[in-house]
Amino acid sequence: TTSLLQPFGLAQSIVRIGPKWVFKGLGDALMSTARLENAMTRIGAESSFMRLRAKTFNRELNEIHGRIRAGRSTNLGGRILTGYENSLFILMQKLQLIADVPTWLGAYEKAIAAGNDETRAIALADQAVIDSQGGGQTKDLAAIERGGQAAKLFTVFYSFMNTTANLAVASKMGPDSKAKFAANMLLLTVV
Repeated sequence: TTSLLQPFGLAQSIVRIGPKWVFKGLGDALMSTARLENAMTRIGAESSFMRLRAKTFNRELNEIHGRIRAGRSTNLGGRILTGYENSLFILMQKLQLIADVPTWLGAYEKAIAAGNDETRAIALADQAVIDSQGGGQTKDLAAIERGGQAAKLFTVFYSFMNTTANLAVASKMGPDSKAKFAANMLLLTVV
């Protein structure tokens, strides 16, 4: 069920970069390529963050891949366990692309339209994905998520709510109209 919620992350992207740019990114992802994964391959060539996104979009997945990278027995049992652990989040990874790719493409286009060079546009697009969809790398985690094992027990998938709260606070503090703030809160809390 958590996997099926991943595409609804586009609502958070709308709050972060604006509906015009999310829909432009969505159009670019779906129209310019036959498949969303082809767009991801193209983006991954430009952004190392996005190339590794499927492995690092949440803390738990990042930790699993960290354990695998740290070394695992090459015997049959070790290979089976590695394959099993790699498959745990596959549906979530694929459905998360529905939010990540349009967000990145839209934020990149927005940055280019604002006159940024390519390097800065890529960095701004990467940050837009982190700000709207969260991230599992240590630098992206709230302090409570970086705590010991007891803290981790109570913060599984915490990054989503933390990202939502950050977007809500940023919307409240911004110069936007009350109607836009209300629309943002609707997107963040209802959708």
